[in-house]
Amino acid sequence: MMEEETLQAVCKEAEVGEASWAENFTWTLNTSSITKRAQQCLYFLQKLRKAHLPSPILTTFYR
Repeated sequence: MMEEETLQAVCKEAEVGEASWAENFTWTLNTSSITKRAQQCLYFLQKLRKAHLPSPILTTFYR
């Protein structure tokens, strides 16, 4: 039981890269922000492709 309490105390806040989570983290907020970002990237890629940019530039943007 002590290990579980310690783990909960440690996991109340975590940071990974640019994303950080707190104790009140919800999947809805996280998936909504990820979906929004992905849609923005895909929209921009479509605009670049319609502008007939070379594939290496599109690949660079995608990464």
